[in-house]
Amino acid sequence: MEANIGFLSPGIQLYEKIMLSVQTQVSIDEAAHQNQQNQQQAKLGQILAGVGAAIGVGQIIEAPITATVSHRLDKGKPEPSIASSWLGASLSVILSIGIGYCISLAVYRWFSQSKVS
Repeated sequence: MEANIGFLSPGIQLYEKIMLSVQTQVSIDEAAHQNQQNQQQAKLGQILAGVGAAIGVGQIIEAPITATVSHRLDKGKPEPSIASSWLGASLSVILSIGIGYCISLAVYRWFSQSKVS
């Protein structure tokens, strides 16, 4: 019996080394997959924060900007012109997208740095 066990010992050791190698590779693959998921979540947070900020800022600044543009372009007219309304709306959109982009970059950096710590 001891002779049979001694004969199988190199095979068992080889099997254990193979299993350890497989476990190591699986661990490496899982870590890479987790890192990829973390990056995707950070990018999703960036997109959601940017869109939300752009919509919110656009709603807040639209009326004052349109009124200011109309006041400067339509002096003496009782109602705002179409041109001043479009210009005010365009400026509101540009500003809200710019501010939303800046906020999304800040959120992305925050998500990325908090995952490293």
